Amino acid sequence: MPSPTGVRPSRWLQVSSDLGLDAASGGVATARALRFQGAGTVELREADDLRFVFVSEGSGSIQGATRTELAVYDAVALPPGPFLLLGSPGLRVLEVTSTTRSRDPRTDW
Repeated sequence: MPSPTGVRPSRWLQVSSDLGLDAASGGVATARALRFQGAGTVELREADDLRFVFVSEGSGSIQGATRTELAVYDAVALPPGPFLLLGSPGLRVLEVTSTTRSRDPRTDW
Protein backbone atom coordinates (compact mmCIF):
# COMPACT_ATOMS: atom_id res chain seq x y z
CA MET A 1 0.00 0.00 0.00
CA PRO A 2 1.41 3.44 -0.88
CA SER A 3 2.20 5.97 1.79
CA PRO A 4 0.35 9.30 1.87
CA THR A 5 3.02 10.76 -0.41
CA GLY A 6 2.82 7.84 -2.84
CA VAL A 7 6.20 6.32 -2.03
CA ARG A 8 6.27 2.54 -2.07
CA PRO A 9 9.13 0.48 -0.67
CA SER A 10 10.77 -1.82 -3.22
CA ARG A 11 13.88 -3.95 -3.46
CA TRP A 12 15.88 -0.86 -4.53
CA LEU A 13 14.22 1.71 -2.24
CA GLN A 14 13.97 1.84 1.53
CA VAL A 15 11.34 4.14 3.05
CA SER A 16 11.55 4.96 6.72
CA SER A 17 8.47 5.22 8.81
CA ASP A 18 7.42 8.69 9.87
CA LEU A 19 10.29 10.42 11.67
CA GLY A 20 8.05 11.82 14.42
CA LEU A 21 7.23 15.18 12.86
CA ASP A 22 3.60 14.15 12.33
CA ALA A 23 3.03 13.68 16.06
CA ALA A 24 5.16 16.68 17.04
CA SER A 25 3.29 19.01 14.67
CA GLY A 26 -0.19 17.77 15.48
CA GLY A 27 -0.55 16.28 12.00
CA VAL A 28 0.47 19.44 10.14
CA ALA A 29 3.68 17.99 8.67
CA THR A 30 5.37 14.65 8.03
CA ALA A 31 8.99 13.72 7.46
CA ARG A 32 10.51 10.54 6.08
CA ALA A 33 13.87 9.37 4.79
CA LEU A 34 14.22 7.68 1.39
CA ARG A 35 17.29 5.58 0.55
CA PHE A 36 17.94 4.27 -2.95
CA GLN A 37 19.80 0.94 -2.94
CA GLY A 38 19.69 0.88 -6.75
CA ALA A 39 18.79 3.26 -9.54
CA GLY A 40 15.09 4.00 -9.84
CA THR A 41 12.22 6.42 -10.06
CA VAL A 42 9.67 7.24 -7.37
CA GLU A 43 6.43 9.15 -7.85
CA LEU A 44 5.97 11.73 -5.11
CA ARG A 45 2.24 12.35 -5.05
CA GLU A 46 0.80 15.75 -4.46
CA ALA A 47 1.39 17.30 -1.05
CA ASP A 48 -1.39 19.51 0.28
CA ASP A 49 0.73 22.61 0.67
CA LEU A 50 4.51 22.27 0.42
CA ARG A 51 7.16 19.62 -0.08
CA PHE A 52 10.78 20.13 0.95
CA VAL A 53 13.49 17.71 -0.25
CA PHE A 54 17.04 17.62 1.12
CA VAL A 55 19.77 15.40 -0.38
CA SER A 56 22.11 14.00 2.29
CA GLU A 57 23.98 11.53 0.03
CA GLY A 58 24.22 10.67 -3.66
CA SER A 59 22.67 12.33 -6.67
CA GLY A 60 19.53 12.31 -8.73
CA SER A 61 16.95 14.64 -10.18
CA ILE A 62 13.41 15.78 -9.58
CA GLN A 63 11.00 16.08 -12.49
CA GLY A 64 7.97 18.34 -12.36
CA ALA A 65 7.22 21.09 -14.86
CA THR A 66 11.01 21.18 -15.30
CA ARG A 67 13.84 18.84 -14.39
CA THR A 68 16.23 19.83 -11.59
CA GLU A 69 19.48 17.96 -10.97
CA LEU A 70 20.19 17.15 -7.32
CA ALA A 71 23.51 16.58 -5.57
CA VAL A 72 24.70 16.24 -1.96
CA TYR A 73 23.43 19.04 0.29
CA ASP A 74 20.95 20.35 -2.27
CA ALA A 75 17.59 21.42 -0.89
CA VAL A 76 14.48 22.08 -2.95
CA ALA A 77 11.10 23.46 -1.89
CA LEU A 78 8.36 22.25 -4.23
CA PRO A 79 4.87 23.69 -4.72
CA PRO A 80 1.76 21.50 -4.66
CA GLY A 81 1.68 18.96 -7.45
CA PRO A 82 3.06 15.52 -8.32
CA PHE A 83 6.78 15.00 -8.98
CA LEU A 84 9.10 12.19 -10.03
CA LEU A 85 12.27 11.61 -8.02
CA LEU A 86 14.94 9.85 -10.09
CA GLY A 87 17.75 8.46 -8.00
CA SER A 88 21.11 6.80 -8.46
CA PRO A 89 22.27 4.02 -6.13
CA GLY A 90 23.14 5.53 -2.75
CA LEU A 91 20.81 8.53 -2.99
CA ARG A 92 19.49 9.50 0.45
CA VAL A 93 16.74 12.10 0.70
CA LEU A 94 14.85 13.69 3.56
CA GLU A 95 11.31 14.56 2.45
CA VAL A 96 9.15 16.91 4.54
CA THR A 97 5.56 17.64 3.53
CA SER A 98 2.98 19.91 5.09
CA THR A 99 -0.77 19.74 4.95
CA THR A 100 -3.31 22.50 4.68
CA ARG A 101 -5.58 22.93 7.65
CA SER A 102 -7.60 25.67 9.20
CA ARG A 103 -5.73 27.44 11.96
CA ASP A 104 -7.31 29.13 14.91
CA PRO A 105 -4.94 31.98 15.88
CA ARG A 106 -6.29 31.86 19.44
CA THR A 107 -5.12 28.28 19.97
CA ASP A 108 -2.67 27.37 17.18
CA TRP A 109 0.82 28.82 17.44
